[in-house]
Amino acid sequence: MKLSKFCPICGKEVKKLYENLCKDCFKEKYKDAIKLESTEVHIKNCVICNSYFFGDKKERLNSIELAMKEFLNNLKEKFDSAEIIEEGNKVLCAVSKNFGNIKISKTFELKIKIKKIKCEKCVKIMLGKSSATLQLRSEKWNEILNFINKVSENRISDFCYITQYYQNGFDMNFSSEKFLFEISNLLIKNFKLKRKLTKKLVGFKGGKKIFRTTILLTE
Repeated sequence: MKLSKFCPICGKEVKKLYENLCKDCFKEKYKDAIKLESTEVHIKNCVICNSYFFGDKKERLNSIELAMKEFLNNLKEKFDSAEIIEEGNKVLCAVSKNFGNIKISKTFELKIKIKKIKCEKCVKIMLGKSSATLQLRSEKWNEILNFINKVSENRISDFCYITQYYQNGFDMNFSSEKFLFEISNLLIKNFKLKRKLTKKLVGFKGGKKIFRTTILLTE
């Protein structure tokens, strides 16, 4: 039986057309619809509890494999299928989507980026035992907070956490008195702030007095 249908793009004679195109040209038409928003997979790993977090989600995961499963679940909301393929040192992601009766597939090489962090829960637990507090009162408090976050974001053993916001500032607990003094010195230097230091007896440990150090910074 002689074929009687022709593809207007490539001129190929076929038995069946898809949206007036042959299968190959139909796939070519929709190939750009199969794409990832990014080939980078961002995963966070807490250096204290070793939990993993996918993207900006707060759910604690026990392994990097579970974090990658969250990545796949996100893809399955957009594609009909998605799977991870490991080839040597490469991590690939194969996705597909049906257009009419035609399945179009693509494979992308992923870049897994793991950022070491202190998760919110661990920071809260550790800072509940903190004996160092910063009280910041300034109209520039938001700019100052960004400065503190930038200085502390890559610090593994030192961390800080806001305990209270105010209209003109915030209170922040620090993991150590040493780190509190380091940050306050930087703020005084960069933002021309005034410092008031107080120490309050909060208890005893091993026969030694335990003090809470508080630094108030104002304009």
